[in-house]
Amino acid sequence: MAISQVRPVPDQFPITGEYLQSTGYWTPARPHLGVDFSCPTGTPVTAVTQRAKVHAIHRPGDGWGDGSFGVCIVMDVVDTPWYYLYAHLSQAKVIVGQWIEPGTTPIALSGATGLVTGPHLHVQACESPDFPRNVEIMGDPILGLRGLPPPVEESDPTLESLQAAHNSLNKVVGEDRLASQAADRALNSRVSALEAIIQAQIEAMVKAAPKG
Repeated sequence: MAISQVRPVPDQFPITGEYLQSTGYWTPARPHLGVDFSCPTGTPVTAVTQRAKVHAIHRPGDGWGDGSFGVCIVMDVVDTPWYYLYAHLSQAKVIVGQWIEPGTTPIALSGATGLVTGPHLHVQACESPDFPRNVEIMGDPILGLRGLPPPVEESDPTLESLQAAHNSLNKVVGEDRLASQAADRALNSRVSALEAIIQAQIEAMVKAAPKG
């Protein structure tokens, strides 16, 4: 999934918690499932994805989840299976059902609500609007900002795509074959050198052996 298009907060606010991070508070068995941006309370937050619709706004005590996300907004990303969560907010600036374009309208102000150690913005992507702790239905919420190519839509292959795939495969196989041949030549060279050394040692021992 590479549907993220813009940063949710300005560039001066760094990432302090990575997707699937397993250090510090997090462990391999219980990794961090979103991305955290360190920013002071009151920082404007924008939607990172393509056009999306506000699916829900939750607050601690409203019966959704365990309250650890604090004030949060759940966005339904149009024409995808993904929902985005913006958590620990101090204020939501949208309403349920509102349509949002990426990076244009501040959807919230960051904060330190819920289970936090300080103010920051937590962004998470999931195939369920309930955001259960299940890594199998989670995704990197800012994959599209990491310089990775967008996902290829599944469709019937064309002659051009098949030819491109064939050429790519041939290139990989050719490079592997050349690398294997180079490794074989290097190995043969080392073996020949060792054989020469051993033969020289044998000849020296024969010459040094007592006669008669």
